[in-house]
Amino acid sequence: MASYTPAETIELMSRVGAKKGRMRPDKIFLSAVSSGCFVSFASGAALITTAAPWLQEHAPGVVRAISGLVFPSGIVMIFPYREQAISNAKSKQVDVQFHQIFLRGIGCNWLVCLACYLGLQAKDLTSKVVGMWWPIFAFVTLGLEHVVANMFFIPIGLFLGTPGLTVPLYIWKGIIPTTLGNILGGAGFCGAFYYWMHLYDQPEILVDGLYYERMEEGTLVHSPSPTVVLEAVEAVENRPNVENVENVEEKRTGSSGDSSGTSTPARPFQR
Repeated sequence: MASYTPAETIELMSRVGAKKGRMRPDKIFLSAVSSGCFVSFASGAALITTAAPWLQEHAPGVVRAISGLVFPSGIVMIFPYREQAISNAKSKQVDVQFHQIFLRGIGCNWLVCLACYLGLQAKDLTSKVVGMWWPIFAFVTLGLEHVVANMFFIPIGLFLGTPGLTVPLYIWKGIIPTTLGNILGGAGFCGAFYYWMHLYDQPEILVDGLYYERMEEGTLVHSPSPTVVLEAVEAVENRPNVENVENVEEKRTGSSGDSSGTSTPARPFQR
């Protein structure tokens, strides 16, 4: 199972983040809709695996483990399991306190982002699936809270008339604490931690012989060497009101008065 080093992986993650930050709004919207559908499919599968009254009473741990195994990839019908859907909504919203949901949200997105990290670290499809599966299995088995998954579970409970569950209660205890916890768990305990450990105050990291360069604000360039590649120069030349294009070309070719023929390193990508 080939994989990147931890430093290479968090470097790749930063590049993915830079790319997503520049994604067109329509693509972001469609990507979000697609992701929400997939999470709903998996949530329905997890709900069905827990719809066994005898196991719920005598072996709840086994039920959660099975649900965790199924959750990462499921597509099912939900309405035949009305009683379990109501019970699940009550346990997630009505019977717990705000701070408990917040803490569950921290642990949940910590594990979800760890799954993303491990999936990006792997180089082949099998390794990606295996790496992502187990953190998701852990968060479902532990009963942690994810704001997007709850957008499936809680509205189903509202639609089926769960006693004590209302829309204001869902917003107060289902969206706000879970979102805050997810942000802290994902950005703080996963993203910021790995950034601090592997990228902060470190030299630029090559990944597969490539690293990111920036000619100017808004222009990211892949380059196989510490020089400005021709595509970058052409991109700058095509921009209006850009000065010193000839100097950029000279840096790329190493011909700016340097008889040794060595090139001047370009400004690295700034996070």
